[in-house]
This record gives sequence, C-alpha cells and structure tokens, in this order.
Amino acid sequence: MIRYLFIALALITFLDSAVEARQKHPCTGKEATVACLKDNFNEIYENSYIQFQMIIGAAENKAASCTSVEDTAAYLDLAPKMKDNPEFEEYFKEFVELNFVKTNPECLLNALLHTGEDTRKIILVDHLRKPLVLTNEEVSKALTPFRTHL
Repeated sequence: MIRYLFIALALITFLDSAVEARQKHPCTGKEATVACLKDNFNEIYENSYIQFQMIIGAAENKAASCTSVEDTAAYLDLAPKMKDNPEFEEYFKEFVELNFVKTNPECLLNALLHTGEDTRKIILVDHLRKPLVLTNEEVSKALTPFRTHL
C-alpha cells in the first residue's frame, strides 16, 4: 500500500512539474504561433529551442507555400529579430534567398507590402544588397522584372 502511495505521489509531483513548466514557457499549444514567437523570441529561443524550431518550421512551410500573403508576411516580420541572434540571422537570410528571391520573388514582394517598414528595410536594403547565399547578380536578375519606372 505504501508503495502505491509513493508511486501516486511521484506521479502527481511529475505532472505538477510538467504543468508548471508549460506555464513558464509561452507559445505552447494553441499559442504556438509566429505572433507569439515574435513577442517572446529571445525567451523561446533560449529556454525552449525545440518549441522554437517547431514554430519556425510551421511558419516556414506556410510562408514558402505563398498560399496566404498574411502568413508569408508574418514570417518575414521576424526579420528584426536577426539583429541580436547571428544563428537566426544566417538561417533566416538563407531561407529568404533560396525560398523567395530565387524561386518566388513575386511572393516575397507581395508579402513585404504587408509587413512593417523595419522589415522591408532590413530585407530589401540591409540584407539583399549583401546576400548570403546568392550573388548580387542573381538577386538583381530575380527582382528586376518587378521594378516599375515612375
């Protein structure tokens, strides 16, 4: 009987710890969204890297599919988070270059119309003027057809 009591007590303690851990980390369950990640970026990145990867992975799939300009814009709006995180900066730049500039620049430009001014500046001015993976010529060739002459 005492053994079962000990097992029940251990189980309750474990479950209580799991609930407490979940409450400490934002962006879990239904809150595992890009918007939540954007608001809690450093905390999730530093304290719950698996959760970070799950949210980023889902956001990338939605963004790259370009079925929703809002989903793509939400992902691109993570660009300001690069400034304090070199690992994310490299990862983000590579993803943007290979999944948008190289293969779907129109999607990138349409989504950028739905982002904040900071995001547009970071991606178009700071990043694509000095690309990480593609050459300047490749970027220019990909984006030139979308220039308008005023």
